[in-house]
Amino acid sequence: MIRENQYLEVEKSVNRILSQGLIFDQLTCELEKLISHKYGALNVDTNPAVININDWKKEDIEFLVKEYSGFSNESIHLFYDALIHLEWDGVKTEVQRNLAEEMGSLTKGVPHLVLMRRGYKQELGVETEGVQYSACTEQLLNKMRTVFRSSNNAYLCGALLALEATATFEFKGVEKILRALKHRIDGGEINADSLTGEYILGHVADGPPGENPEDDHYVGMRSAIGTYITPEKGEALTKGFVAVCTALNAWWENITIEIYARRLDFAASL
Repeated sequence: MIRENQYLEVEKSVNRILSQGLIFDQLTCELEKLISHKYGALNVDTNPAVININDWKKEDIEFLVKEYSGFSNESIHLFYDALIHLEWDGVKTEVQRNLAEEMGSLTKGVPHLVLMRRGYKQELGVETEGVQYSACTEQLLNKMRTVFRSSNNAYLCGALLALEATATFEFKGVEKILRALKHRIDGGEINADSLTGEYILGHVADGPPGENPEDDHYVGMRSAIGTYITPEKGEALTKGFVAVCTALNAWWENITIEIYARRLDFAASL
């Protein structure tokens, strides 16, 4: 649920963090806490879309999956935008490693997005190509494009770090949404060897923290970025990190509201 003072609390927390002049490892610990304590939509147990999923109809979940696919489709382009603007070779190498996995290095040469598009269409009945997104999804995509085209490498690294820091819990939420849709369709489960199942396992596994593909991405990105970040660059890094977390958190809140608004609009047309 959106609270009017939520992002004011984020701002106060950020100012407190920045006032301490922390070294990189200390700073990343504080930023991780910020996700846990201030961004409810980025945690699977408090994400408004996930916790309300049992109240939704099939068409509600189809709409959500289609909208989230817009961000999934854009993500690889965000990495390429970052790669174009990065000047720090160690970080560029880590971005390239992540891009190789997105292009299928661990999924038999099949890019993740191909698995997603085919699986969603063939197994879940959701078309993700040539679709028109809602205003709040377009707003998210435009914000992300702006952030990941920054020429400030510390800011850009903060954005990359946030994308990886939020990925595991966020995709675990997406997994719940996809499995809920499959159950609405035919009462069945998503098999691990299906297209959608392979897409899920390419991002998260049924394991504890630290044992998911996205956890490895975060560790690698944090290690690569830490080589370049001095306390003087900490403010730009933090602002890039917070820009991404805030945009994603707001999107989950707004798309949940959009689903309920659509339901009310439909009810009014009866």
